[in-house]
Amino acid sequence: MATHKTDEWVLQLLRRFEDQLPIKTGPHNAQLRHNVEQNKECLVSVSRHKFHLVIERLARIIQVNESSVSNRIIGPEQEKNLYESHIIVLETLVQCLSSQPKEPSGRNEMMFVKSLLPEICKLINLHHEHHPLVPRVKQLSVQVLYSLSLNNFDAIFGRISSKLQSLTASGEESADLADLDLIQYINVDLKNLAKIVHEIHQRWKNLKKNQHTTLAMSLEKAIWNWMEAYPEEFDEVQQRHETAYFDFMEHCGLLFEAVELIGEKRRPAGQFWSLQMMLLICSPFAMEEAVNAVEGGAPCTP
Repeated sequence: MATHKTDEWVLQLLRRFEDQLPIKTGPHNAQLRHNVEQNKECLVSVSRHKFHLVIERLARIIQVNESSVSNRIIGPEQEKNLYESHIIVLETLVQCLSSQPKEPSGRNEMMFVKSLLPEICKLINLHHEHHPLVPRVKQLSVQVLYSLSLNNFDAIFGRISSKLQSLTASGEESADLADLDLIQYINVDLKNLAKIVHEIHQRWKNLKKNQHTTLAMSLEKAIWNWMEAYPEEFDEVQQRHETAYFDFMEHCGLLFEAVELIGEKRRPAGQFWSLQMMLLICSPFAMEEAVNAVEGGAPCTP
């Protein structure tokens, strides 16, 4: 009974927060901005105890706000109110996720797949670049996605993997590639980067030219992100002391070869060189063999 009353109180707080967004009230004055900030602080505090409830409702607010203006022409003021509302909700999400409970939960994973993750992906891929608030919406959406990936990598990886599977099965060249862009925005340690590299290698030869280009750009960025976030793991890979890293190095070497085969047939030549260099850096054995083959005429391992 006490839990039910607590949930009702949290829902009332969320409804008040939603009703005070600019898309509902119009442009904010100083008092409304103050009220929203107070509600935001309350929600962040409450989320430490009612995390699932708060996150699910915030995701629904984004969805409802988008639906309220979809498929119809809106004026400049309403468009501004929409983006300002997104910014307020996204700022709240970033703060809530920074204190996410460290509890392994299947429901937790499914929640992000079904509610928050799809909405964040839409905002990352907004096309109204002309509006001055859109860059801020995208920036905050990327921050939310990064925070999600820290504790919920498998949910995001599942979305990326499903997209790769559907692309190879359908053979569509004009398919939406937005989910492949997620790779460059998420936090990946060596274990998770290895999963991504392996998945891309498995699908690479059956993908289309534009899909190769998108994947190459996203994976290169992901590798850079990994080296910056986990320099100690990168150092261990270079030292080649840990057998646990051998699978990762092997996956990088195999993907390098798959990219090379495709790259030889493409024009302009060398469009994947940047990615290939990153893969070689992550696979010291392959780098060593390539150097030996060039400088001494030694054969590479088949």
